[in-house]
Amino acid sequence: MTKENKKLYLILIILNIILIAFLITSIVFHSNLATGLLWLVAPLTTLVNVYLVKNFSIRGLNIDKEDSNMINRSFDDTTTIASVIYILIYLIIVFLEQVKGNILSLKLVQISFCIITIIFEIIISASIFSAKKETKKLIEKKYNTKK
Repeated sequence: MTKENKKLYLILIILNIILIAFLITSIVFHSNLATGLLWLVAPLTTLVNVYLVKNFSIRGLNIDKEDSNMINRSFDDTTTIASVIYILIYLIIVFLEQVKGNILSLKLVQISFCIITIIFEIIISASIFSAKKETKKLIEKKYNTKK
């Protein structure tokens, strides 16, 4: 893991702790400030996750033309679909806030969206881990042939 990725994972952990702290503060103390900050931190975690995916994708997995393309494609498909669904959910919530009002302060919406955020992060991390694992197997298969 590179220095930059370590920093990004540390930032992601800090943002998750802050997200949970704002969620608890918003629920327990009914604080509008905490509610607003909760809805600010959630998209920031998305940005950090997308940046992690971008960093992982830049390194390239082109060990073998056919096999590494399959790894890249499955990795890109999983992360893209997860990101699009997560962002659509966020946009639907914000749209409903604009139409109806007072949606962002509902406790059920806050808790649900925090759970969805954590699930999104797990999917992204699992896809990165899986792509690294498949790449490692491909490298070992290609370069560690015993005679």
